[in-house]
Amino acid sequence: MVVANALDRAMAPGAMTLRTMFQLPRLKLSSGLAAVPRLPPGKRVYAVGDVHGCYDLFVELLQRIDQDNAQRPEADVYLVLLGDLINRGPASYQVLSLVADLTVGGSQFVALRGNHEATLVAAWHGSAAACRQLHRMGIKQTLASYGVDTTDYDMWDIDQLIALVQQTISPQHIAFIEQMPLMWTCGDFVFVHASLEPGRSLDEQSEATLLWSRQPYQPGKSDVTAVVHGHANLLEPANERHRICVDTSAHRTGVLTAVGLEGPDRWFLATEPRQQP
Repeated sequence: MVVANALDRAMAPGAMTLRTMFQLPRLKLSSGLAAVPRLPPGKRVYAVGDVHGCYDLFVELLQRIDQDNAQRPEADVYLVLLGDLINRGPASYQVLSLVADLTVGGSQFVALRGNHEATLVAAWHGSAAACRQLHRMGIKQTLASYGVDTTDYDMWDIDQLIALVQQTISPQHIAFIEQMPLMWTCGDFVFVHASLEPGRSLDEQSEATLLWSRQPYQPGKSDVTAVVHGHANLLEPANERHRICVDTSAHRTGVLTAVGLEGPDRWFLATEPRQQP
C-alpha cells in the first residue's frame, strides 16, 4: 500500500506510535430517508483532516492507517488528504515535502487543495491581500519551517513578507500546490476541503465554496451524496449521514483525525491528544 511505502521513507527514529482511535456510534436512520452513502465494492478510502504543519502527528496517523488497513481484507485502497497541510503548526515544509513525495507516480494518494494552500499561492504570485490573510493564518510558522529567522517577524511590512514568501517557498512546492485538485469523488462520497453548495452539480460548484465555506452541507432527503471535508476547526469529528468532518484542530488539540470508508461502513482513527509546540 502507498502508506506503507511512504512510512519507510518518512519514519524518523524515535517517532511515537498511535494509541487512540475514535469509536463513533453507527448512524441511525429514520424511515423514509435515503440509503446510507457507500463506496463501490472492493474500494477502501482513508481521508485525513487538516494537518496544518503537524508533521509528527501526520506520520503517526499514517502508521495507524497502515496498521488498520493491514487488519482488513484486500481492497483497492485510497488515501485522501483534505487540504490545509500548511501554516500554524511547526513543520509545514516537512509535511509538504512528504506529501509531494507520496503523490509521485501514484493515483491512489490524493492531496486536495485547501484555503491555506490557495492563499499561499496567491501571495507567492504577489497578492498583498492574500499576504495579509496569510499573516493571520500562521505563515510565520511556515516560514520558520523553511529555515527563515522570524525573530523580527512582527516588524515586517507586507512588501517584505511577500518578498520573503517568494524567496523562501520553492517554485517546486508552488507548482505542486497549483496542481492539487479541489475535489475527488468515489462512489457516493465527494471529498473537498470545505463544503458543497446543495442544488448545484459538482461541475457548478464555486472555488469559494469548495475552499472557504463554513456552511455545513445539507442535501435533500432523497440525495445519497455525502461530503467528506475538513476546514471546520472542530474538537471531535462530525459524523452525519450526508456529512463527515475530520478537522479536529490538530495544531491546537494535538489530535489529527482520519475517517475510513468501505461499502456503507465508516470508522475513525486519531492520534492521542497532546500539547502542541
